Amino acid sequence: MNDFKIILDNSANVAASIIKNVPEKNDVKLYELLKYKVDKNTFYDNCSGVTVRSNTVCNITKKPIRLSHFSSLFVENIAPDFHNKDILIHICNFAWQGEAQWVSITPYEMGLYPVSKHFFSHTDKTISNIGSWSTHKYYPIVLIEDKTGKKVWYFELESANNWSFEFGTFTDEKTDITYLTLDCSACSENNNGFYKVLKPNEKYRTPSVLYGISDSFDNAIISLLKYKRNHGLKLNKLPVCFNDYMNCLWAMPSRDKLLPLIDTAAKIGVETFCIDDGWFIRDENGTDFGDWIENDAIFGDQGFKGIVEYIKAKGMTPGIWLELETAFCFASISKIAPNAILTRCGIPIGDERQFLNFGCKEVTDYLYSRVKHLYDLGIRYIKNDYNHSTGIGCDDGDLSFAAALIENNEKFYQFIDKIIADMPDLTIENCGSGAMRCDNSTLKHFHLQSVSDQEIFTNNPSIIRGMQCCMPPEKMGIWSFPFPLLYEHRLDTKSAFTEEYMQQMSDGNQTIYNMACAFFGIMTLSGHIEKCDEYNLSLIKKAIEIYKQDSDFILNATPVFIGEQQKIYTKGYSILALKNEQKIRIGIFRNGGVNSIDFEIPREFSNGKFTEIYPCNEDNKTATLKDGIIHFEPQSEITAAVYEILL
Repeated sequence: MNDFKIILDNSANVAASIIKNVPEKNDVKLYELLKYKVDKNTFYDNCSGVTVRSNTVCNITKKPIRLSHFSSLFVENIAPDFHNKDILIHICNFAWQGEAQWVSITPYEMGLYPVSKHFFSHTDKTISNIGSWSTHKYYPIVLIEDKTGKKVWYFELESANNWSFEFGTFTDEKTDITYLTLDCSACSENNNGFYKVLKPNEKYRTPSVLYGISDSFDNAIISLLKYKRNHGLKLNKLPVCFNDYMNCLWAMPSRDKLLPLIDTAAKIGVETFCIDDGWFIRDENGTDFGDWIENDAIFGDQGFKGIVEYIKAKGMTPGIWLELETAFCFASISKIAPNAILTRCGIPIGDERQFLNFGCKEVTDYLYSRVKHLYDLGIRYIKNDYNHSTGIGCDDGDLSFAAALIENNEKFYQFIDKIIADMPDLTIENCGSGAMRCDNSTLKHFHLQSVSDQEIFTNNPSIIRGMQCCMPPEKMGIWSFPFPLLYEHRLDTKSAFTEEYMQQMSDGNQTIYNMACAFFGIMTLSGHIEKCDEYNLSLIKKAIEIYKQDSDFILNATPVFIGEQQKIYTKGYSILALKNEQKIRIGIFRNGGVNSIDFEIPREFSNGKFTEIYPCNEDNKTATLKDGIIHFEPQSEITAAVYEILL
């Protein structure tokens, strides 16, 4: 089933470059004729049923060879006779504030169909990513479902850089059967500009691809999630966090603004309080963005350290926002060494905000010292953001831009790994303007991932539902922002929190909706909670108390996909669900649409104990369970509730 595709020395003869089904005993002889030797690195994970594959090529000649395409996996015999069957290709679209929107299309709709019986004839289509925002257009995953044969092929690339899935067709001359083909690659000159000149005896290893065959879309996703859960950095206990950015201070903190937020956060049971952007010295030129020197002037007589100590005194863990990989062109770190900034064709990448070179020791030494300084002040949580993409890549000697980008990213991971090894009680969140860089290759090195920067709360259930297919729930940092300050009001809070606004919020429905979302990942609060009335504040506090009572549930729960994913910016219902061997947790979210909904739950929970856990109104008869069907009939256009069924 599995092989690879390799192209050397600018050869355009793709068909001749496909190496397939080579007996092991003949490997060396055949590869010597082609100037290289390939080792197939394969690992089968018994726990998840996922196979992990990468390939290593070695130049075994005495002359340099130019590697311009090298796939992690090439699969030829997918869905035989596909054009006569019910076949769907599942793809995960991404956009800023619109992450994880899954679509299912037929091969014909993608442009894949038989065209002739020649072995060299084929149609091909590609989905790909270019740049260091690895998931800004798609998540690097493809599932091909044969509904006729009840079989699903799944593939996920672990690449934080350029990557591509190239679909094609292939007709077997002996059987006259046409198959789908798939080339999974992060190393392709035609698709993303990658090439690498291998010196004699030099090796190159591809990024890994996770793959397998399952009997359904849901089970394929669960297999991948089980693998990710067991192979990567993770938290042993999930914190309840507050971050002052989203729909709150919008990167304009001060002592006067922070103290009421800190006091309220402590009052309702928050465990980690993170100060976001705006805490450091930064003039109109952005001079110190990248130097990370605290701006004591905005934090009162005791400065930044005083705020950190205040957070600690309130019983919470202090956190801070950083963007370790970029710096403004005026910052001191950008001039710390001649090679401090990434360039392309000798020109710095970016405008005033540029990208740091993690192959430069002066850069990594300086950044390490700043992180250690913050750590020594008491910071134990870092939200590391990444708000721009390098594009195709950067300079690095004789490497192509794309190959050099891979090397820089690997050095950045090594830097993060060292910080975590040296400061083991430090939690580091990955953020990339939300989830513009949330591939599993990156996420292995971080404790959690921000799932979106979406500001409109009714869009969040759709994003969360899609992201449940991409990462385990204990990695998902989910914003919850009751009493939000929208971006257009950030400079004038008085125009937002009017008497009319407070009256609109008085029923608590918006607060409940926000808090209910966070029951399905790591609860990350924001919004102006200090302005809440007593009723809304009690709703927030109650949600935190219930969440903390059994946050360990999320650590070993897996998603259950009930109904269809609601399309973002549409009216209707979203259903989120997680289960383990003892119970299932179900969140139902209404954003307009029909008055009621009925849906079936997994059969094993049909006769379990059905309880509303949030908002937990004793006289609420919004939902009932009978014969394995939940009937939900809310009274409000915007409403949500969380239920659990115990076995």
